[in-house]
Amino acid sequence: LEAIRPGDGVEVLSDLYSGQEGMEVLAGWRGVVEELDQGDLLVRFHRLGEESRFILQKDVGCLLVLKSHEAIERCDDHVLVEAASEVCDEAKALRARNDELVELRSRLTNCVSLSERSRQRWQF
Repeated sequence: LEAIRPGDGVEVLSDLYSGQEGMEVLAGWRGVVEELDQGDLLVRFHRLGEESRFILQKDVGCLLVLKSHEAIERCDDHVLVEAASEVCDEAKALRARNDELVELRSRLTNCVSLSERSRQRWQF
């Protein structure tokens, strides 16, 4: 464990914390060690975006640890393509949501405009 440092990459070899919602860590996940806390690791997993999860010291044996430079060298194209695909899907969803909000704003603006004209028409 003492050889593991912040910045090192890790790959999970077997599922951890199954059934513990919000804490599970699945085999195949890759991430970067952010910090060590009394033997436990705080790891930011690529699949979780900015979210990090703790790996208890007793479970470190379920990780393949890649030293910082090795993590970069071993990052295969499949992982990069998968991450890029996830980002593209998220961007498409955000663009669609933005289009919906723009349409809603336009409709609300029209409603307010019609309401003001109606009010002016009925004023004596």
